Amino acid sequence: MIRRPPRSTLFPYTTLFRSRVFSLLVAPRQRERKESRKRKILEGKLSAREEKGSDRLQSYSSYSKMETSESTNSTSSPISQSNGGCCHSCAWFKAENLDPRVAELIYWRDVKKTGAVFGTGLTVLLSLTYFSLISVLAYTLLGVVVGTISYRVYKNVLQAVQKTGDGHPFKTYLDMELNLPEDKIHEGAEVVVHHLESTAKKLRKLFLVEDIVDSVKFAVMLWCFTYVGAWFNGLTLFILAFVSLFTLPKVYETYKTEIDHYIEIASTQVNGVLSKVKAKIPMGKKPKEQ
Repeated sequence: MIRRPPRSTLFPYTTLFRSRVFSLLVAPRQRERKESRKRKILEGKLSAREEKGSDRLQSYSSYSKMETSESTNSTSSPISQSNGGCCHSCAWFKAENLDPRVAELIYWRDVKKTGAVFGTGLTVLLSLTYFSLISVLAYTLLGVVVGTISYRVYKNVLQAVQKTGDGHPFKTYLDMELNLPEDKIHEGAEVVVHHLESTAKKLRKLFLVEDIVDSVKFAVMLWCFTYVGAWFNGLTLFILAFVSLFTLPKVYETYKTEIDHYIEIASTQVNGVLSKVKAKIPMGKKPKEQ
């Protein structure tokens, strides 16, 4: 008879011992490494978001009183009651979404600062209507260089007459470090890529006629732009947009309740017409998923 070799009874115990050692010693270290990586990623994102939030709190506090006063007026209006909410929640323009520095400029919080920015920008844009872009840039930079050279020569002569050793007049600006924050650059690039992707998807739906009503509206809008292009050129439209940026937000802030009221009336009428058109056109309806 051939005798079988004895079976080892240590194999399951050794594997059990190894699994317990792994779960007690190795696994916690791996979990800690993963959690530390997640914390670093979350802390980086939260720090960037907290900086944005702290900047936006200042602009939001200046408009909180205005919105609370408008909520009482909007509840009494029949349009807001028919929609089941206050009218200011449906506002087409929300100032709290803007950067505080931009809000200060377009709402004329500091008249001198806004006037300087608006006057300089409008002067440059109007000069582009008479001269080329290269000429405007060359003359502008030439004026800056002549001004700095003249100021440097004036300060040197003044130091020689008064026998003082103040040094270079622009030393503080020359010693200033110019470092671009990488996190903000990456964040801005991600936002731009996100908007480009969403725009490309929307254009694909419009050109490939996913919804015939939306494609027809897009075609009508393009047809209207042909008349706008015949009446104005690109620079004129840019000047009008620049002037509107510094005028319309202030007008909207002053007459916010009345403007929201009429916008709500117009939107309800347009939505009613579009709903009737979609009901009569079967091709405009999207197929229901089974």
